[in-house]
Amino acid sequence: NPSCINKYISRMSVYSVYIISESGSLQMYYDRSTPTTKVEKTLSYPLSLVFKNVDGKLVVDFGATDDIKVGYCVLGVNGVPAKGSCLEDGRDILESCSTLPAWNMSWIVRIRS
Repeated sequence: NPSCINKYISRMSVYSVYIISESGSLQMYYDRSTPTTKVEKTLSYPLSLVFKNVDGKLVVDFGATDDIKVGYCVLGVNGVPAKGSCLEDGRDILESCSTLPAWNMSWIVRIRS
């Protein structure tokens, strides 16, 4: 049934790519496995990090530190889990940072997946 096949193909992801020559030797491979690294850091206002929205997630774009690198995404702020670029309670993460500048905020970030 073609519609059934299309349903499964649209959900498929590429995790590994292998390029093999005609003689059978491995020329190149790419394995999409990322280590799960979580970093929790308390940042004060003004933030030294610049964030941007990538694929619905808030990602560090500029201002990497020794713990937080470019490409890490935000998992939560002050113990409230993040759902994309908003917190679970519906507040926008960047808006809540700008409205509460005096607070030290605890950010949980990890490598983007």
